[in-house]
Amino acid sequence: MDKKLSFTEHLGELRQRIVVSLIAVLISFVICFYYSEHLFRLLTMPLHSAPQFSLKMPFITFKNTGNSALTLVFLAPAEALWMHLKIALISGLIISSPVIFYEVWKFVSPGLFTKEKKYIVPFVIVTTSLFLIGSLFCFIIVLPYAINFLLTYKTETIKPMLSVGNYTDFCLKFILAFGAIFELPVAIVFLTST
Repeated sequence: MDKKLSFTEHLGELRQRIVVSLIAVLISFVICFYYSEHLFRLLTMPLHSAPQFSLKMPFITFKNTGNSALTLVFLAPAEALWMHLKIALISGLIISSPVIFYEVWKFVSPGLFTKEKKYIVPFVIVTTSLFLIGSLFCFIIVLPYAINFLLTYKTETIKPMLSVGNYTDFCLKFILAFGAIFELPVAIVFLTST
């Protein structure tokens, strides 16, 4: 183990790790904000299509669900702007996740033994991969079925009118939640190995 740090030195180290992570998120956010319209179109894909699986190439195709007449509306003047900001922020978090996981590891590593510190590369690769797999699993598998179920559940006499802000929040929360859930194996291994 490295030399013991005082409480204020730990806080200084934590601040440095947070600043580096925030800089990575900010750079990713700016890039994603530039492409936020394309990301929004991609995010609305589960609203209009559902995946179909095949044993032949391509293995996954998307079929129109019949919700194509459904359009998103915004109910407040700034709702469309906030939607683009949220999409850029969450996309920026996902893109900068390797840097964030690396900084988490570097903050925790001084408390580890030398033989445990060699796992930094596998830790960053596994945590990033699991987070991305969880996010993709939610986007490709869960969201289309969840949205289709919720829009057709006992709605014979009512017509859905979705706010773009509510739809975006729903999708992004689902995606982040599944990304976090897929991190459980890493958390379990980390907790059981100490």
